[in-house]
Amino acid sequence: RDWSSDVCSSDLLRRSEERFRAVLGNSRDPVYCLNLPALTYDYISPAVEDLLGFTVEECIDGGVGFMTSRIHPEDCERQRAMLAELVERGANEDFQQVEEYRFQHKSGGYRWISDNRSVARDSEGRPVAVIGNLRDFTARRQQEEALQQAHAALLFHLESTPLALVESDTKGRIRTWSPQAEKIFGWSAAEMLGHHFSEGGFV
Repeated sequence: RDWSSDVCSSDLLRRSEERFRAVLGNSRDPVYCLNLPALTYDYISPAVEDLLGFTVEECIDGGVGFMTSRIHPEDCERQRAMLAELVERGANEDFQQVEEYRFQHKSGGYRWISDNRSVARDSEGRPVAVIGNLRDFTARRQQEEALQQAHAALLFHLESTPLALVESDTKGRIRTWSPQAEKIFGWSAAEMLGHHFSEGGFV
């Protein structure tokens, strides 16, 4: 038996794992590996502390119970159900690779987290781990909510004005027909939306 070959292979494997962990350790987005049969974290990269406020040790020692306890109540049940489904049946065609939820930072406030996951399987096709990375998109979410609020406020004012609001696309097809337009012209939004302005026959 060539023992030197075994030693060489073992050394190459060790160095390859060290390089792999070094790459993950320098990633700005935390990477994790969740052992499904044991429901324990085999690995969480150091970037988790910048994102969630907790150290790697706190996350690993706390486990799944600790991590889910920090998820917003409105999002938590969905995450629990997803995890239970994975443990019981594995990923199917309905498995959502990307999940978004609110996580309570160690400082107390919630942050929007995008969790991009994939399922690792053994040689018999059974799910053995979830490997994923986390990204904070709180700023983008806040911008989207601010735009939605601004749009809702603008729409409210436009629909409350005594003037008729009619908007069309570049081909002249109507895409906005306000309640006041219906009162002034007589045609309902259902009759006008999607039609060219000239089809109304009221000019």
